[in-house]
Amino acid sequence: MGHERDFSDFFPLVDGSFGLVPWRNFLFRAQKWPYSKKKRFQLYLLRGISQEFGLGIEGWDDYYAQKPKDKAVISSVEPHNPEAAVRHETSGSSGIPFAFYRDKSLEAIDAAVFERAWSWVGRTDELVLRLVSGPPKWAYYDYFRNIVPMNYRTIDEKYVRWVVEKKPYLIHGVAGAIHDLAERIINAGKGSVLKGIKLFLMSEDTRSHRQALEKYFRGIYMGYGIAECRTVASECSYGTLHVNMETSIAETINGELYVTNLHNKVLPFVRYKTGDKGEVIYGKKCRCGIVSDAIEGIEGKVIDYYSGGGLKQPTGWWLVSPISHKYGDLVSAWRLEVLPNRKLIQVYVVPKAESLDRFKEYLAWLKESTGFDAELVKVNTIPNWRRRLLRVLEA
Repeated sequence: MGHERDFSDFFPLVDGSFGLVPWRNFLFRAQKWPYSKKKRFQLYLLRGISQEFGLGIEGWDDYYAQKPKDKAVISSVEPHNPEAAVRHETSGSSGIPFAFYRDKSLEAIDAAVFERAWSWVGRTDELVLRLVSGPPKWAYYDYFRNIVPMNYRTIDEKYVRWVVEKKPYLIHGVAGAIHDLAERIINAGKGSVLKGIKLFLMSEDTRSHRQALEKYFRGIYMGYGIAECRTVASECSYGTLHVNMETSIAETINGELYVTNLHNKVLPFVRYKTGDKGEVIYGKKCRCGIVSDAIEGIEGKVIDYYSGGGLKQPTGWWLVSPISHKYGDLVSAWRLEVLPNRKLIQVYVVPKAESLDRFKEYLAWLKESTGFDAELVKVNTIPNWRRRLLRVLEA
């Protein structure tokens, strides 16, 4: 199952400039720190961010005096050292296209946080299937970590055969894409394979996916983050959603989650509005032995899952991601509504540009990809569907 692990000590030699190994080692040590030391480390990193952007943070009172930020505020900040960053586009939990810069160092940090999170649910070096957005970027490094990355946008029967044959210990990725893959395996009559597999769901509100899948899998867990701060929290085997205090700060303001990225030196994501709901519990002592801040009652962005009615491929994040990546200059906000009885997808947009002619490319792609017609609906204010970016109306 997977490749041989006799040469696992070889990975530090190929890690090179990617820099995963030092972060992996650090995070596994730091998880055992007492809570007070984790808080001191957060403040230490905050002071560095403060120096870079002139925020005047020396203590926690200074931090909490900072005015919360949103996309509009960050968009007005000139990036520092953009040559040391990667441009990223997202629509986030608000359905508002947003382009920003991610510090390059975050790639290794994120990878190390994911490895630690998998260890919290029992993985040592067993095979992991990681569903990623687009062609894998780090397949070479992943090979030596016993991770197989696959593009979640192209799930088909080859993925089913791979899971049935390889039987990975864990599948990690976008919740809707994993749901799609699971249904394909079940419909192929191979559902018994899933009983030995654990899931780590990301990028969407996981509640409906858990409810639909929990009877098939060995265990279901989640990670929480947003594109601007990808590794905010990870769930352990006891169900605690631990804040990764070495990388992030999470807090609740009026019932909504705000986060701080402690390692992005290019833009100051400090007390940044996520658009999600949740309650941060400070210094929670978990049965897993870790003491950390934790998030409870989380409500994130929702992409309704639907796989019937002649739809070529189930609804998921893959349907909406092109908006931010290709058409963010044309629309300032969006929502999608799927009407199976009419075999129609309505795309609600608040126009940013005078002409939306180029947006017709997206509508044509929707029609080709789903088999449903696609209709543009221009609005002045985006409809509020209780955090739903894509909703399905079956009635």
